[in-house]
Amino acid sequence: MTNQSKLILLKLLHTAVWVCYNIVIFYFLYAVIINKIDRWVWICLGLIVLEGLVLLAFKKLCPITIVARKYSDSEKANFDIYLPNWLAKYNKAIYTTIVLIGVLILIYRLFNFMDLDEEKIMKDSRKAFAHEEFQKEPFSKTQYFEEFTKFLIGNDELIINYNQGNESTWKLSNGQYMGFSKKITCFQFITGNEEFIKNFAPPSTVDTINYYLEKLGPGLVTRFNLCTKKDSFSKDNSKGSIKYFLDDQKMEADINSNYYLEHFIYFNRIETPVKEITSIMEYLQKDTTFIGELKYAIRIIPYAGI
Repeated sequence: MTNQSKLILLKLLHTAVWVCYNIVIFYFLYAVIINKIDRWVWICLGLIVLEGLVLLAFKKLCPITIVARKYSDSEKANFDIYLPNWLAKYNKAIYTTIVLIGVLILIYRLFNFMDLDEEKIMKDSRKAFAHEEFQKEPFSKTQYFEEFTKFLIGNDELIINYNQGNESTWKLSNGQYMGFSKKITCFQFITGNEEFIKNFAPPSTVDTINYYLEKLGPGLVTRFNLCTKKDSFSKDNSKGSIKYFLDDQKMEADINSNYYLEHFIYFNRIETPVKEITSIMEYLQKDTTFIGELKYAIRIIPYAGI
């Protein structure tokens, strides 16, 4: 391969890298301008910082430029990239300015994170509460919810106290820490992790729990809180209580940063319907009879900056 061919390949590679970083930089700028501070903003910022560190390590030169210099003695700024000469010449100054503007906007957004528009938050929360409906899918599984509840409540002490000692027991499983601290009256089970059920439910109950989770359908119930009768939130102190959290995405929720949405089914829990709020520290809730003593609730929690 001739030196000219090698230079062409390096120019193509350098141009491709330039295009990729344009996407990264302009997404970062766009996101902070519209105040969409999501994980991609931090990924983009990390890539930008990485590029900066590479340039610092190579004395403000791109490593591709250093390699390309071996195959060209041109004094033009764009000898190693398919860009207009003026853009190649002022490329670092232009994009450093753009990044600095983006970072300043990001800092402004973060410092104003707690400056909440309470009226808008409550307005959006009330609107969502009026719009949100009880979904059909859970009602098609009422029999399994009722049977599962009877099984769990009938074995609440056995399930909650299983493998609990006086010391905390935490361990890493499939990238997720799982466990509990000392003796408790409630325990939250994550339903989408078979390893979790296997580790923290008595062996005699694992098959039955997995059976009902399978009957309820994958993902409908994301987790459930099981409590003994000793828990202060049990309505009837002669028996335990349970709360099933339903997958919000399955509920086709309107995603809005001004409130959190919860759909859940509960048994023997102290829960109070709330039709109106006067501050963002309160919540809205509506209930309906599900089956037997089970109720289905929708809760809208205004975002309070916490």
